[in-house]
Amino acid sequence: MDLKLFTRRDKAPGLWSRTINEESREPVRIAVCGAEPGAGVSFICGMLAGALAREHRVTLTELGKPYFYTALGMEKRFASRPFAFYHSIIGNGQSLRSVYNVGESINWAVRHPRDRDPMEPSELFRCFSTIPGEMIIFDCSSLDAETAKAVLAEADRRVIVVDPMPTGLFDAFPFLEDVRLRFADAIIVVNKMNDGVHRGELTRFFGSRECVFIPLVTPELLYKAEYNSLLPWSISGIIEECGNDIKQLVEKITKKSFN
Repeated sequence: MDLKLFTRRDKAPGLWSRTINEESREPVRIAVCGAEPGAGVSFICGMLAGALAREHRVTLTELGKPYFYTALGMEKRFASRPFAFYHSIIGNGQSLRSVYNVGESINWAVRHPRDRDPMEPSELFRCFSTIPGEMIIFDCSSLDAETAKAVLAEADRRVIVVDPMPTGLFDAFPFLEDVRLRFADAIIVVNKMNDGVHRGELTRFFGSRECVFIPLVTPELLYKAEYNSLLPWSISGIIEECGNDIKQLVEKITKKSFN
């Protein structure tokens, strides 16, 4: 398939060459929440960041469970420069002027691996409102349903990630129904699609709601990415399996077509 969407332009690093507080367009805040645990929110956030960073100053922010710092080997990536933990800076009331952790053209506002406890609501929403970027992706993995819906209410774009396993769909139904009633513009992403999924049953479950379907990625490729501290979108096999579907999601978020 065509890999253009995930190919870095030479000028891409320059997108972050100016200070993060410099005058820019109003940020677009994208909240990505799971309808149930294990739906694959972090995978979708990472793929989105990789695609959007080609043309935008993208910040990927963790509001829930820490994942990216360890999975992507941030200690090695930032061995020659300090890694700034935005959440600690905000919690201490310090300025975010000129603070950024840019790698692979993405600003990583991720949590420390030891920060396993949920953030206080006041801290969470300070992160939501003050972390810089033009396109800010909020990974809401493991947030409780009410907190997740509060974040969705403040976001400019809303993405709900669903695992098509029937037991998960059954457990997720109250959350999905509330999202349907409150956020008609939310984008439903059915992750881990495979030949075992009964399309007819899935269609009846979602009714007329349009969904983006992301195929189940070969597990060996995901293991390869994490064992080698690689970004998933840097592995050609992953892009071949789901790149076109991620492009469809990007087009819905940006309301722009990619040829």
